[in-house]
Amino acid sequence: MIITTHAVSSTIPFPFTPVEWELVADSTFGNSNIYAIAYNSSAGQYLVGGSSGKLATSSNLAAWTSQSGTFGSSSIYALEYADGKYLAAGSVGKMSSSTDGVFWSEVDSSFGASVILTIAYAPQLNSGSGLWIAAGGSGKLATSPDGINWTQRLSSFGISFIRSIHVTNNLLVAVGDEGKLATSTDGINWTQRFSAFDLTAIYDVTSRGQEFVAVGDSGKISFSLGGTSWSQVFPTTTFGTSTIRGVGVASSAEDPFVAVASSGKLATSFDKYVWSQRNSKFGSSTINDVYVGENIAVAVGNSGKISYSL
Repeated sequence: MIITTHAVSSTIPFPFTPVEWELVADSTFGNSNIYAIAYNSSAGQYLVGGSSGKLATSSNLAAWTSQSGTFGSSSIYALEYADGKYLAAGSVGKMSSSTDGVFWSEVDSSFGASVILTIAYAPQLNSGSGLWIAAGGSGKLATSPDGINWTQRLSSFGISFIRSIHVTNNLLVAVGDEGKLATSTDGINWTQRFSAFDLTAIYDVTSRGQEFVAVGDSGKISFSLGGTSWSQVFPTTTFGTSTIRGVGVASSAEDPFVAVASSGKLATSFDKYVWSQRNSKFGSSTINDVYVGENIAVAVGNSGKISYSL
């Protein structure tokens, strides 16, 4: 009896690693700060917003077009695209909506004069019809079935600012000042959790499957398997004491987390523990937000800077 074997060639894809970054020549913001970025996958359009109510759109990241919103001189701190529309929010409770990023309509946010710092959308909530969630100053949090009509909810943050809300298929995680972190399964009822940040502010949170990562002041990072029980990342990360303002990750289990911070710092990690510094091309300018998609990452920050990695 003769036994033969045949080798089968296979190609193992190398995971996307945003090592090299390219600075956008003209974001249209001049020296104004950019605080937020959103992506409309249906139209292949990026939207950024920031100081003095400035907005800009791009389909290729290299060329940007300035857009006129409804914010006047008020800053835009939060952007989100979902359910066929963009929502923008920011200073003094201002909010507006748009279907294309070009034409905008004002929305009564129910926040009064309180700043709005984050907007998220949970498609699985509200009996599958979707639920918008916005939060910000003085612990205020509101929900809306359509992004237009908003109802204030009890957030469990007291008067502490809520800086970011992250949505997964079965859990919502909100983070903010004084190390506060809360979870919810319906967007309405929130439970405070131990964040491992002590009283240090938490600026952002994201997840890859059941791996959650939260980032904040003093270069702190904490992680969780499941989103409810959290531990601080040791040893100290490569951010030193810089404030980490944003973190993102694509949906693939092989893709890295990307975190951005003050002093132009940017780092990537595949395991949440070991972080590698990258040249963001921001110099010493603070990076305020990051979008991470499949094989692409985009960072935005002060002095109108935008850089991206493909």
